[in-house]
Amino acid sequence: MAKRYRYKLALEEEAEGGRAALWMAAISGLLFLAAVLISFVLAGKAGIYVGTLGLTGILMAAAGFITGLGSFKEKHKNHRSSTAGSLINGVLAVLWLALFLIGVS
Repeated sequence: MAKRYRYKLALEEEAEGGRAALWMAAISGLLFLAAVLISFVLAGKAGIYVGTLGLTGILMAAAGFITGLGSFKEKHKNHRSSTAGSLINGVLAVLWLALFLIGVS
């Protein structure tokens, strides 16, 4: 009778940079929602408040995108959070940029 091999895969931890990218995406998303809410409440006359939130949000999204991409270098780690964080931060950066360009024109 043939010998049966049983392979056990070790559970890998999430990449640290991926977790950080997800946190930055969450913060940037909350800043986006806060900017929209403040702009709605103040009837478009928020000015410096929304500008500050926007600048912080787009910098957070860009930093999260770079952090998420950089976390793929970590060996023997699970990269699900890295993928999700990079994707979400990329989409948020595009949304922030679109909002900025709409405001400029």
